[in-house]
Amino acid sequence: MEHGTLGVEMEAAGLYAVAAEHGARALCLTTVTDGVAGETDLDSRQREEELLRMAEVALDVLAGC
Repeated sequence: MEHGTLGVEMEAAGLYAVAAEHGARALCLTTVTDGVAGETDLDSRQREEELLRMAEVALDVLAGC
């Protein structure tokens, strides 16, 4: 990539902005499912497994709050 971009994430900034506006805490967990140039895309089974792992981490984090 020309600028050295390794990943793109689109929702966290909005999440953090809304949380800041309302004085709330926010956390964003991300899972890499596709490469920027498409060379490392996960197939549907791999994507499902990785997103499930992310959800399990999120639930563990919430359980510890």
